[in-house]
Amino acid sequence: MSQGSKETKRTGQAIHRETAERLKERYEWLQQFSDNELHEITYCIVGEPMVGDELYFDLSHPEQGVIQGEEGVPVPEGSCYVPKSEIRQDLWDKLVGPYQH
Repeated sequence: MSQGSKETKRTGQAIHRETAERLKERYEWLQQFSDNELHEITYCIVGEPMVGDELYFDLSHPEQGVIQGEEGVPVPEGSCYVPKSEIRQDLWDKLVGPYQH
């Protein structure tokens, strides 16, 4: 998928990056990730609509495993959803691996 089509698909969904230090402070279980890996993680803004065909992983509740997006449903308050299409496959696998159901 080209970058342009990703932009179209994600209209209205702001995704941003946090510093590795802040992510490690918020989520203890991320200590196993390098700073470089954590800099690559993008996540959705709470309240923005999910994409129906996207898979998400909630850093704040990793025990829930992978979550299937529901078109137009807002990203829930208190979550930190990472969209699969926005990170490298090997990093996605490292994030979700221990929490696969």
